[in-house]
Amino acid sequence: MEEELEERELEEEEEEGGMTLIEHLEELRRRIIVSLATALVFATGAYFFAGDIIEILRKPLGEPLKILYPAEAFIVNIKVALFAGVYLALPLIFYELWGFISPGLKKTEKKYSVPFALFSMILFTLGALFAYWKVLPLGLNFLLGFAKGGVEPNITLNYYLSFIIKMLFAFGIVFQMPLLVLFLTLIKLIDVKFMIHNARYAILTIFVLGAILTPPDIFTQLMLALPLLILYGISIIICKLAGG
Repeated sequence: MEEELEERELEEEEEEGGMTLIEHLEELRRRIIVSLATALVFATGAYFFAGDIIEILRKPLGEPLKILYPAEAFIVNIKVALFAGVYLALPLIFYELWGFISPGLKKTEKKYSVPFALFSMILFTLGALFAYWKVLPLGLNFLLGFAKGGVEPNITLNYYLSFIIKMLFAFGIVFQMPLLVLFLTLIKLIDVKFMIHNARYAILTIFVLGAILTPPDIFTQLMLALPLLILYGISIIICKLAGG
């Protein structure tokens, strides 16, 4: 009886995983369109609150912002609305991402899709909040502290908002590490020995990511790399608890 059930499960997996390359690409296109459309809908609504969002994002700086050309404020409003739209659509985006990956997984592994989307959103929000409350105030004070000798900061609205949005997304993305490690452990791709053995390569990768995802100064790179190192240590514990 058990052998028959196993054979049926294998047949179901083969049927589900029997998509051609063209069908996979078509599915990917459909999921991207759904995600973009959802983000655009949210962005349209967020545009009416762009001013309030800009004021919130300006607080870590604590200084008035300048504009260099008449259309700059309008362009920034659109940029902020798009940022808010993507953020609000993240649960669906994460779910669509998981849905695209799931056909290649076993039937028992597909049940993680909804928890994956939920906790991805939570971790992204925690990463963005950590950047907003801790990293940005310290980083901005450090960088603007070099403006001495009669030099007065003259930060433009567009440049500042681009910097803030990039930092928030960077921290939101890297905070996905524990969840990614948990998933890879559950599907038996990695274990504690693997993570410990490859720790030095992980540390090198973390500092490279810090250099890529942050502005070209050592302080903000370290502000991203250090939390990542802590997250890597937490991920090892999670891997151990998950039976890796």
